[in-house]
Amino acid sequence: MDNHLPSSLARFLAARCESCQQVSDLGLAQATDAQDWHFASVTSAILMSKDGDFLHYASLPRATARLLWLWQDIDMRLGYFEEYSDYLTQGESLTELEENLRDLYQDLTSGQISGILKFAELSIG
Repeated sequence: MDNHLPSSLARFLAARCESCQQVSDLGLAQATDAQDWHFASVTSAILMSKDGDFLHYASLPRATARLLWLWQDIDMRLGYFEEYSDYLTQGESLTELEENLRDLYQDLTSGQISGILKFAELSIG
């Protein structure tokens, strides 16, 4: 997660995924967006950000990092998980969006809802 998102969201996600860390916890607190993207690329990480600059990096040919992008639409903030990109949630504030993302993640991973669509990669070779 980049430094534009609250550390409380990083802690919440880290409790559910041991590899979730904020860039400041990785010694990248003063890093540029390009340096954050490079780190995510060489470690095959998913970078979570609300910074639109990362959309440029994610659209480059042969981009190896993945992006979970949170954005704001007029009065609402929207967000989703890359693995479950068909499922969006929203909030009037970043705090409400975080709460709704937590609830959405719980719903998507609980196994109590059938037919959940999940992104996966297929390696052929």
